[in-house]
Amino acid sequence: MKKFIINIFYFLSILVVLNTILNHYGNELYLGSYKEHALDFHSYLLSDSRGLPLKTHTETYGIYNFSAESDSYMDMKRKLNYLIKYTKVDTIYLTVDDHTLSPYREGSNNLDRSIYYATQEDYPNSFQYFKDKLLFNIALLQPKKRTILKNHITSYFKSDSNQINNRAIKSWEQLSEVERLADANIRFEYQHPDSYNSEQLISHLEAIIKLCNDHNITLIGIQYPLTRDYLELTRNVSHGASELFTKKGLKVLDYRTIFINNNDYFSNQDHLNDKGGKELIPLLFDQQSD
Repeated sequence: MKKFIINIFYFLSILVVLNTILNHYGNELYLGSYKEHALDFHSYLLSDSRGLPLKTHTETYGIYNFSAESDSYMDMKRKLNYLIKYTKVDTIYLTVDDHTLSPYREGSNNLDRSIYYATQEDYPNSFQYFKDKLLFNIALLQPKKRTILKNHITSYFKSDSNQINNRAIKSWEQLSEVERLADANIRFEYQHPDSYNSEQLISHLEAIIKLCNDHNITLIGIQYPLTRDYLELTRNVSHGASELFTKKGLKVLDYRTIFINNNDYFSNQDHLNDKGGKELIPLLFDQQSD
């Protein structure tokens, strides 16, 4: 019996060491830049990929760009709770674009990554919090971590004979009118598959608003610039995030139409490029710093 217990101990010890190694590299590969953050700011920008072109240029105005591709309001709420717990937050700039309460965002999000920032305040009870944190740190029980680790390991044994065809990717201004309209339609159908709003996302947005009220944080909404082609499709379509802000007396910076004559400011139908991001920053934040 004693030998059996010793063997179990050795086996579990090996598993713990193996998981520690796999989880470390799994987090490095899967989380990547998602876990990068700063706690020495008092103002933060929370957004999905539309905030990424602003890059670190926001720091000129004392604002940390905490945006991430595909972040939903639940992901942003986790980040907000994290910031409230570990630093002093004065102002939050939050995306309130027309698509952010669309049902598609319920499935397109970072819930398996933003748990990195989750605190007990995000959960109804401590048991659920510690369970999710434990599962997050067991690499073999995380399908996406397993997959990325497997692909990373097997890539060392694969031949380099299969070259990827890197065809040139056109910028938005280089596309023909037909190509722009086609791309805009594809994105529109993806972001607005249904006319109804997501009740789940509305509840998370309202929770963000309440958190800011409870902690005396100034909350300002942002609607990012869109191309003329995309605006023509979405002009009468909104899932209501900015309207919710307006009803609650919150400020919304609406810059959707500001660059409709500047196709060279966009990488695609609804995302600025680096040039556009630099041009937008002073328009957004100059007046706020007065």
